[in-house]
Amino acid sequence: FSWTPQERENFIRNELKFDPLKFILILATGAVGANNHMAFLESLQRADLDVQVLALCGKSEKTRAQINDFSKEANFPVCAIGYTRDMAKILHTASAIVARPGTGTTSEAILSGCPIILNGLGGVMPQEWITVKYCRKHAIADVMHRADELPAILRDWIREPQRLEQIRKNMMKIRPVNTPRAILKKLIELNNT
Repeated sequence: FSWTPQERENFIRNELKFDPLKFILILATGAVGANNHMAFLESLQRADLDVQVLALCGKSEKTRAQINDFSKEANFPVCAIGYTRDMAKILHTASAIVARPGTGTTSEAILSGCPIILNGLGGVMPQEWITVKYCRKHAIADVMHRADELPAILRDWIREPQRLEQIRKNMMKIRPVNTPRAILKKLIELNNT
């Protein structure tokens, strides 16, 4: 996925209704809406940070309605969206993402160069530990275990943008170099031999 800076800015302004010059945080969820969004949003509200939050709600209309209600009183912009196929665009617009340490979203974030804050609220499931260890080994994510840790991480990243840039550089180092087109070409070559 690639787009021009102007296309990115237009998407942020027109689709998300956010300021492209300010920090954009994604709160990720599974397709059925499992999340800790309200705990994170309430923590951000108390911290009074200059952020914009895009809350992914999956197929949970209850979560979406709850966040829409919260957004009316929030001291920062909040946009709740349902299930979307625009994850590549969204990840390319974001400053960072909060996500469970599953391989799917983590892989998408790495490919997009979107810094990750791993959501360990309630503990990390055994199958998620491999992702946590991988992220720690390559210095591409912070892990939090309480919602009130989120503002401190964001405050540090906003004050020291070079930390975010270093995370993006670390992600670039571990990204696969093959594209689907290159892989298909190789398979065709192997088939023709």
